[in-house]
Formats: sequence, structure tokens, C-alpha cells
Amino acid sequence: MLTSPPTHDFRHPAQPPAYSAELPGVAWTHAGTDADGRLSDAVRLRRLRETGMLGGAPYASLDRLARAAAHQLRAEWALISLLDADRRVVAGSAGPVPAHTFCRLVLDADAPLLIGDARTDERIGEHPAIGDGVIAYAGFPLRSLDGHVLGAFCVLDRRPREWEPRELLLIEDLAAAAGNEIELRAAARLSERALARQHRAEVVRELQLGVARVLADATTAEQAADGTTEAVARAMGWAFGEFWQVDDPAGTISRVGHWCDPALDLSAVTGDRPFTLHRGEGLAGNIWAAESELWATEVADDPRIAVREEQVRAAGLHTAIGVPVRSDNRILGVLLFFSASADEPDEELIGALDGVCAHLGRHIERRRAEQLALALTAARRDFDRVIAQVKDYVWTVEALPGGSVVSRFASPDASGVFGETALGIEGDVVAAVQRRVHPDDRPIFDGFCARVLNGEPAEYELRVVAPDGDVRWVWTRAVPRRDRDRLLIDGISTNVTERRRLAEQQDQLLADQQAQNRQLRRLDRLKDEVVALVSHELRNPLAAIRSYAETLLEDPGLTADQRHLTEVIDRRSGHMQHLVDDLLDAAKLETGQLHLDPKPISATRLIREVVEAQQPAAAAKSVTVTVGAPRHLEVHADPVRLRQVLDNLLANAIKYTPDGGAVRVEAAAGPRPETTVVIVSDNGIGIPADQYPQLFERFFRASNAVQQGIKGTGLGLAITKAIVEAHGGSIAAAPAPGGGTCFTVVLPS
Repeated sequence: MLTSPPTHDFRHPAQPPAYSAELPGVAWTHAGTDADGRLSDAVRLRRLRETGMLGGAPYASLDRLARAAAHQLRAEWALISLLDADRRVVAGSAGPVPAHTFCRLVLDADAPLLIGDARTDERIGEHPAIGDGVIAYAGFPLRSLDGHVLGAFCVLDRRPREWEPRELLLIEDLAAAAGNEIELRAAARLSERALARQHRAEVVRELQLGVARVLADATTAEQAADGTTEAVARAMGWAFGEFWQVDDPAGTISRVGHWCDPALDLSAVTGDRPFTLHRGEGLAGNIWAAESELWATEVADDPRIAVREEQVRAAGLHTAIGVPVRSDNRILGVLLFFSASADEPDEELIGALDGVCAHLGRHIERRRAEQLALALTAARRDFDRVIAQVKDYVWTVEALPGGSVVSRFASPDASGVFGETALGIEGDVVAAVQRRVHPDDRPIFDGFCARVLNGEPAEYELRVVAPDGDVRWVWTRAVPRRDRDRLLIDGISTNVTERRRLAEQQDQLLADQQAQNRQLRRLDRLKDEVVALVSHELRNPLAAIRSYAETLLEDPGLTADQRHLTEVIDRRSGHMQHLVDDLLDAAKLETGQLHLDPKPISATRLIREVVEAQQPAAAAKSVTVTVGAPRHLEVHADPVRLRQVLDNLLANAIKYTPDGGAVRVEAAAGPRPETTVVIVSDNGIGIPADQYPQLFERFFRASNAVQQGIKGTGLGLAITKAIVEAHGGSIAAAPAPGGGTCFTVVLPS
């Protein structure tokens, strides 16, 4: 079927003619050139379809060859493409398949195509593949035995490259291997088709016998149709069969049964939903309208299959055979079959199928008459049994010409709805029921009666009073219908008292919940106001205490005890002032009053200043703090607030790292353009895995920190996150390698 690509001088790439856009599933644009003639050449397309590989599914053996090419040449993609008249089918690939390639140009040139840089290659122009990132390309044609190009084996890359002779020889060898694989598949397929033709006559005889057995055993028309469909499809080795039933009054034909080869995945064609077509629509509708047989060797090219063209093509189906099922001069349905091979018309087989359909038509008519009689009897029996068991009240009344309404049918027990076994309605039904309706709801009932008697469907939900005085809610729906000159009204009434009661309770619960939510929001606002007020009122006294303490510490006349006590006052008041500042920041964040003054600053210098300021705390615990950052790294941020972020992260890292531990601060350009990343990591106590989602919530503290007695307010990280996000950045926490925690901050540069 295929031959190995010929050896070429790789120093002189073939010159391709003008190309047309290539997109899977979309018809290529043709300009009437010789190249376009090669694309649509009938012999070439026949050779291509004889491979049986246009179903769209990749082949593992060809995938392996493509992966070998991509791996050995260190390329982004490798593809084995078969080029049909209007689409590209990828039979093997390595890497994601681009929407466009230069494979069509290989077919047009009928020679290998080598492109080092498509952006500067005058042969290419503005090919859409360049927009998909295909810059370098090396493609070799895959040929049939008689020399027709069926596709291309190509290697593609996103970067320019000079194709070396040894690389091209490797591609050529792999293309030859791919051609051999396709040739083996095509040869096996042709052998199977020849064998099938040899056995056709014998199969037809066995087919008639099998259908006769099916019809002898079938007890219903549906069993006869389904059994005949399966028997014919199995006997002929066809992939898929359908029985379509005609509905003359509606002018439609519906698929009511089908059978498919269990070894094939035909879900795209079979589907779970029923299909209904109009007369003259689709294959089945056309067979019905023409009242004649159909044989389409390549059904995907037949305009009558437009309803399921893409599904049939994707499933790899080729031939369609359809025959009408008749009873006398009336068409009852259509038998329609699909084959996975391209089979030529067979008059003997068509004649046999005509006989099968005639036999099936007579059987269906006979069985359908029997089924209708049995179904009518069973339906009446079932209806009576159901009506006797349901709690709803089912009824039918008739509106007489004189204006009265009389009962024609009613459930035997009305107690579940109206509170009495039988309503005992005689004479005018409307007047009898109106006496049971609650006085406040009688206008609703009168409006319902007016609409129904006017021939309109209607429903109501109102109260009725039972004989024992119990008030019940009843929902009723009625649908009028005309039976010649009679107006009949079918209806159902249901006791919905419990549902009404539950709905009222639900409304009350919802109102209570809304009131509770309003109270919680008010308390939350009040809490924030109290925090802000207390923090503000504490700030000035604390500032005075710290000022006086600093003044006292400057007095050389203090005794040792006095100096110790003053230092304690200064240290404790400083801690309280830091807490007050955090509370005030939290309050500003809650009310949206946090203001920033961003400007270009050196992130490296700011990091080193923060590390130097935190060095005494680190030295006290023998914690090593290292910095990794470029000399010049600019970030656009508020310097005061960014320092607050870095102070919080570094202070936390030192606080939660045991004595002798290590903390590292790193900064670098971010993964996205115009971003900067700052990472603070430690080998400290870490954070329980299930608590990471709560880490940036206000007042949250990790359980292991609380258990170890490490003090904190739980405000620092919440404030840090708010400041970072106010800059348009992001912050995330994750376990550090080897233990501890790693915080990553991404900021705009």
C-alpha cells in the first residue's frame, strides 16, 4: 500500500506552491491549482480510504514512532498526518497537536519540506501555523504503492533550527517505518474485504434462515423489528443497524431500535436519545419519501446523511444500506445498516433484504393488532387498580349544553382529600363542590370553573371544609378536551395541607435566620468599632508612658533596681503599642481605610534593612538569617507598608524557629513579566496541614504554636495579606522542604 520515502538531497528543500489554510474538520480552500487537484484526486483519496485509518483515533504503534522522533531530535512535536480532501487526520503524535501545520505543503510539493525558520522563509508567507508556534518544520511524504501522497511524517519545533543531515535521515527512516505500519494495516483490511465477498452468497442464504427463526420466536412487533435488525447485521458483518418507525399523521420517522457491534465504540452515532426526523430528512426520511432502497458506498459523502455526517465520519463508517418495510402499499418503517468498510452495491443482497422487509412488515402488522387489543385490556385493568390505590382524587366530568356539569368518573375513595369516603355528588357537580369550599376561597373556585368551562386548562389551591369541620388545603388541576361535540374535563385533586404547613414553617425559619444574621452583622460592626475606639484611646497614653520611660532611662542617677523597672515599663509599653497599632491596622482594613503611597524602591536594600533590624532577635536564639537577592531589584510599593510586611514575616520566622535554626530571605524577578517574588522560609515548628486555609484569618493562631506557649495576637499575617493584596500582589504559605514554613509574596515591579 505504501512505500518508503525516497532518499533526498537535504541541502536543497523542495519549493512548495501556494498553500491553503489547514484546520481539522474544516474544508480546505481551493484555488483550482494543480496542487489542489492533487489534494482532491479521486485515486489518491481511494488509496487513502483503503487504509481504513481515517476514523480519527490514534494508533499506539504510530504514536511510538512519533515519540521516538520528538525525543531523538529534541523537538516540540512530531506528527503522522493523513490528508483527506477536507481534513487532516492525525494517526500518531508526540506532544499536543497544533491546529495548523505545513503538512499540506508536503502534499502540494510531492516532496520533503524543510523549514528552518518559517517567520523568515519566503516560501511560507503568512501561514496560520506560524501563529500556532510552528517555527521549524521537517516533513516527509507517505506514499501509496503507486506513488500517491497520502500524508506526511513531520517533526516541528517552536524555535528556529538548522536541520542536520543525520537528523533528516532519522526522520526519513521513521517515516519509512510509519509507511510500513500503514501498509500492513491496509493489506490486512483488503484481505478481509476479499474474504467477505467470497462468503457473501452463503451469508445471504443463512441470513434468510436466521430472520425466519427470529420472526417465529418473536411475540411482539418490537421484538420482531429488533431481532431482524440484529440478525441481518450479524449475518452480514455490518457494524450498526437501525429500525425506524413511520408516524404518518405526524409526518415523522423515529428510530425505535438499534443494534451495534459490541466490539466497536459507536456511541457518537447511536447516542442515548431517540432520533426523530421529518419525511425526506436524513437517510431514513429519504428512503421513506422515495419509497425505494438506498445503497451509499461512501455515506459520509452523501448529502442525504447531513443529519449525522460528522458522527458517522468520526465512527469510521462507510457504506449505508437502507430498505423500506412495507405492508401492502403502506410503509411501516425503514431498516438501515452501516458497514465499517466501503462495499460496492450488491443487487442480490438488496433483493434478499427486500424479501426480509416484506416478511417483517406482515409480521409487524399482525403483532401490532394483537398488542393493541391486549394493551387496551391491560391498560383499563391497570388504571382501575392504580386509581383504587392512590390517595389523590381523580375525576372526569362533562359540561352539558344546558349549563350543568355532571360526573362521568371519580375515584372510589375521596377521604384522603375531602375527608369522606364518597362525595355522593349527584346532579350539578359545581354546586356540590362549592358547598365544601371555604367561604373565603369561593372566588378562587368560581374563577377556576369559568376558565375550565371556557375550554382552558386551569388549577387552584384553596381550602375545603371536611364533614368533621377539619379545614384542608386542596390543589386541583383540570384539563378540558373535546370528544366530537362533547366537552369533557379531566382533573386530579391532591391534599396539600402538610406541604402548606411546612412552607409556612419554612418561611418563619427563614425570617428568624435573616433576623439572626442582621443581629450578628450588627454585633460584628460593634466589635470593630469597640476595637478601633479602645485602640485609639490607648495609643496616646501608651505614647506618653514610653516617652517618660525613655526620659527616665537617660537619667544617670537611677539605681540598678530603678533602671530595671523602667526598662520593663518601656519594653511592656512598646509591646502594647505594637498590639494597638495592629488593632488599628485591622480596623482600617475592615473599613477599607488603608491608604498606600507606592513608589519605585529597591527591594534588596529594604530586605537588608529589615534583616539588620531583626538581627538582635535572631542572635538571641542563635538563629542564622541569610539573604539571597540581586544587587538591583526594583519594586513599586509603599516603603513603609512593605517594610511592615517584611518585618512581620521575618519576625514570625525567627519567633517560630527553635534555637540554632535557620531562616532565609530570597528575592528575584517573578515568573510573570513585571513582578517581583520575595520568599521567607524557615526550618521551625511549621503549621499543621489542615490549618493552612485559616492561616491569614484575623486572630487565628496555629494549634502547635498555642500548645508550645509561643505568644502572639493572630493579627500579623491577616494585616500582611491585606497590605500585599492592596498592592495588587498575592501571598501564599506552604510547608518548607525539610520542615518549617515558606511564605511567598508576589508584588508588581
